[in-house]
Amino acid sequence: MRQISLFLISIISFLWTACDNTTVNNAANFRFETIDREKNTLDLIGTIRYRLNSRLEKRLSKKYGTQQYKDSLLVPVISSISRKVMSDYSAGEIYNYKRDEIVQKIEVQTKTAFAEFDIEVTNVSIWSVALPDTLMSRVAKEHAVLFQNAINKCSRD
Repeated sequence: MRQISLFLISIISFLWTACDNTTVNNAANFRFETIDREKNTLDLIGTIRYRLNSRLEKRLSKKYGTQQYKDSLLVPVISSISRKVMSDYSAGEIYNYKRDEIVQKIEVQTKTAFAEFDIEVTNVSIWSVALPDTLMSRVAKEHAVLFQNAINKCSRD
């Protein structure tokens, strides 16, 4: 009977350990102020989705707190990478037509940065870019001109 008990305890311990090392899908929202190529100030809001094993998440949560490890470790890295990438683009490019390219660059660099910590980045998204009013009106005028030129070109063809 004692051998069976020890055997069952071993199996339960093994299963507990195996289950304890599962992959956890998680996400963290980030918000920060950045500047574009022309030194205009922009407010950026986005989300990073990532996977890590449950043991690592438990260690990070225990050491920093659940939300604090995201705020203390993940968000500063994504913010730093985003700021660096954003400084290569104009406000109009960030706000409109180059956003996919920008997100792709941020995602690639973020994946590389987090890989050394055994954190797999699965997605980075930017879902809000806020421009100051004066800059927003300038971007709107530029895009109106581009749109009108495209319409004129189509009507001539």
